[in-house]
Order: sequence, then C-alpha cells, then structure tokens
Amino acid sequence: MKQANDGLGHNVGERLIADFAGVLREAFRDGDILGRIGGDEFCALALDRDDVAPLATRLDAALATVNARAGVAFPLSASPGWAVAGAGKLDDLDHLLGIADARMYEAKRSRRPA
Repeated sequence: MKQANDGLGHNVGERLIADFAGVLREAFRDGDILGRIGGDEFCALALDRDDVAPLATRLDAALATVNARAGVAFPLSASPGWAVAGAGKLDDLDHLLGIADARMYEAKRSRRPA
C-alpha cells in the first residue's frame, strides 16, 4: 500500500482499498460480516463454522481474478490471519482479533524473501 501511495498517489491507494473490499465481498458469503479496521487491514467474521480452507481458496480465487485484469499497476495480495471461536462459547472479540493478528504477521513473514 505504501508503495502505491508514494509512487502513484493516494487516489490509487484508495482504489486498491476499494478493489480489495470487492475481493472480500466475492470471497465471503452474504451472511458474513466484513469491515475495514484501518489502513490496509480488514476483518471478516464468518458466521458459518466452515473450515478455513474453503474461505482461503475463495479468497485466492478472487485475488487472482482481480489481478488478471488489464492495467493492474499493483497486484493485490493478502496475508490472512484467523481465529475460530469455540462452539457454544462467548469468546472475547479482542482476544480473537489478537490471535488473528498474530497469524496475519506469521503469514507476512512467510511471504518475505529471506
């Protein structure tokens, strides 16, 4: 995001944010809750207890579709982190976001070249 804002201007960065929001709408279901936490961080609350794998597959497919468009200056990518609430438990949202945030940073580190 920083590269897009610095190189092409904040209007391009805002377009990337909107494009990524569209990717999330494509990957998640109508009943799921999506929100932007800030900057280039988003949160999704999947209400169905599906395994994470189908969600990740849909996210990858939606990203590939957007990135295949002609004229993409900066391809979109994601570093997803997730947390699963226990069945029948009321987990603290801040606790779940902390788990997901730690997994997101693990994903970012694993994508970086050594």
